[in-house]
Amino acid sequence: MTRLLVVSHPDEVPGEAQIWQALLERGLERLHVRKPGWTDAAVARLLDQVPEKYLSRVVVHHRAALVARYPLGGLHVGYRSLPKVPSGTLNDKKSTLSCSVHSWSEAEDALSSCDYLLLSPVWDSVSKPGYLQNAALREVPPALRGRPVFALGGITEHNVLETMRMGYFGVALLGYFWNEPLRAVERWEALLKILNTV
Repeated sequence: MTRLLVVSHPDEVPGEAQIWQALLERGLERLHVRKPGWTDAAVARLLDQVPEKYLSRVVVHHRAALVARYPLGGLHVGYRSLPKVPSGTLNDKKSTLSCSVHSWSEAEDALSSCDYLLLSPVWDSVSKPGYLQNAALREVPPALRGRPVFALGGITEHNVLETMRMGYFGVALLGYFWNEPLRAVERWEALLKILNTV
């Protein structure tokens, strides 16, 4: 499994599908499409711009209907929604179920039914000003080391190695990419080089 995930900007970004494709062409294995407030139809129009060969690497947040309609890589839900995931949503064994969590106890619980987790906020958020780091998340407990828990929140080229040294399986990026969308590919390549030194 990859060590580096990208989460989409929650709002519309000019040329977003083309940026996604450029990242996928350069080896991005998991792109999380998180568009709260959008309709399924609006998200579908965006997915329609992604070449079908890459859809298996795309995960949608909270949109089980789109997982049924497209050959997507998986479904992502919030921790409180986990018990409500409809049975049979992930018909394909290649599809994953992932979850957002905000504490170690939620992480331990969610790992019993999810393929991987996004845990936040590890650092002060880049995309949500005022959403401050949770100091309790700065060190992965021994029982969760090596488990598929990805750090989210404030990850940049300046702290990615420190984040990995805290014991996280990998990192998920959002604000660092989307606060300057035209630099997303450049930032992707820089982070890959940094992570390849680990």
